[in-house]
Amino acid sequence: MQQYELARFRTFTRRAAVLGAVKLALLSVVGAQLYNLQIVQRHKYRTKADENRINIRLLPPPRGRIFDQAGRLIAQNKQNYRLVLVPEQSGDIQLLLHTLAKTVPLGQSELTRILNEIERRRSFIPITVREHLSWVQVAQIEIDSPDLPGVSIEVGQVRQYPFGATFAHVIGYVGSASTEEIASDPLLQLPGFRIGKNGVEKMHDLELRGRAGNVQVEVNAHGRVIREL
Repeated sequence: MQQYELARFRTFTRRAAVLGAVKLALLSVVGAQLYNLQIVQRHKYRTKADENRINIRLLPPPRGRIFDQAGRLIAQNKQNYRLVLVPEQSGDIQLLLHTLAKTVPLGQSELTRILNEIERRRSFIPITVREHLSWVQVAQIEIDSPDLPGVSIEVGQVRQYPFGATFAHVIGYVGSASTEEIASDPLLQLPGFRIGKNGVEKMHDLELRGRAGNVQVEVNAHGRVIREL
């Protein structure tokens, strides 16, 4: 009987030792992995976390002014408040546009244009919903902002010609870039960006465009800008 009990004790001891060794091995693997993540690769994952939290956004330059030989200003910029949305941050686009339409009436042609732009552009590229917002519209959109994910108000510029059509045949005009033009220059993807389409505006387009700047912004989990860095 004593020999039987001794044999059982030895068997139990061996099994306990094996299980203990297995647990120790597993703990060693987990510990090594934690050390690798927290110590060895901490800079890598900190960088990834910063990339998720910090975005770099292009700042469109103001288009250059045009003067005639007598020094008269014949083409300039005028401040403009525009409504933009970022599709990847906006969730249900149809519902969002329906909500926006309560403050900013959107016709069928505008809705079609917006949806077409969303289809052909990358989801993180802002889309212009409406230009030339009134102060009342700007204020209401800011009030409703918690219910408008991915929507923001931007201060932009539109082209203005002080002499109207007098010099139109020489100055030309500006317009939206084509799909082919946008593919060649990421700056052209910015909301409201215009390029020269005719006359001096087209001939000297690159000089008039200027060079874009950039800014680092901190965003929250919904992609809304918290502050500039």
